[in-house]
Amino acid sequence: MPDDIRYILQQHFPGISEIRRQALILRQTRHAQQQKILALYGYRACQDAERAHLADQARQMVRVSAKPLYLFQALMRYLEAQHIVVPGYSVLQDIVSRALAAERQRLTTLIDRALDPVTRAALDALYVNREGVYAITALKHEPKDFSLKELKQEITRNQALSGVYQTACALLAELGISNDSVSYYAALVDYYTVQKLQQFPTGMVYLYVLCFIRHRYQKFHDNLIHVLILQVRKVIDAAKVATQEKILCTPMRTIRRISGTSARSCTCSWTTPLRTTSRSGTSNGGPLPFWIGTASSSSPNRCRIRRVKTVSGNGTLSQRRPRPLSSISDP
Repeated sequence: MPDDIRYILQQHFPGISEIRRQALILRQTRHAQQQKILALYGYRACQDAERAHLADQARQMVRVSAKPLYLFQALMRYLEAQHIVVPGYSVLQDIVSRALAAERQRLTTLIDRALDPVTRAALDALYVNREGVYAITALKHEPKDFSLKELKQEITRNQALSGVYQTACALLAELGISNDSVSYYAALVDYYTVQKLQQFPTGMVYLYVLCFIRHRYQKFHDNLIHVLILQVRKVIDAAKVATQEKILCTPMRTIRRISGTSARSCTCSWTTPLRTTSRSGTSNGGPLPFWIGTASSSSPNRCRIRRVKTVSGNGTLSQRRPRPLSSISDP
């Protein structure tokens, strides 16, 4: 208290160094001052009527999400929008706890009425019956990697939950549980141990397990889709590498050229195109030169002619000596 008084004096009353403490202010006086401050800022105190409206708001918000933090933040936004003074922390804690308890009671009552003996037995087999390791404990583990062994185990777990998953989806849709609440209840199964779950009421555990099955089953399919995308990317990358090696590492190319203009270029699948020129003009039905060559090691842009063949108009093939390499230049 003395530190608070000293801080107020320094900030708002710099001319006063200290103040003498008098007798305690009466409750009526303090209440009157509070009412004047609230009226000045347009706020009102959180009385019984406001707390009742706050509880109703919490019961509505719990249908959107069952997370306690979400409810607390929603109530704070409601108080700010309505210009109501925030009550004590214990009051908000009590309102949030009652809203969560009422929602769980509603859900567990509906689940107890809707579940048949077959589904109950399937759910009990996950966390009650034990054969070495609890079945639900194995379902909690995510795959370590995307290896074939891990994928086979993931598919096996997925197939084991297919029947219960259909029941969980149908039942949760009837209960009107939001996706955020499903994720929250499923996270509680990961949080609590099997021994702790066995201590909860049966209806509450069924609610948690049904949400966990739905959430985990969908996560199974997400993992399989990620694996498929990864494998497709690997195949595409391998194909690109193989194509580049095929193009760049082939030592010899056959170059075909049919003259049609006075200067043309012959582009091969090389890093640098090979270019040759021809002295002949438009053929006009005359002999068409058919040049076959290989790249020169000293000049990759030149072509060393090995032989020259021409095809006459009647289809006969003739051969002549190639011109010197120096006479073949870039266009």
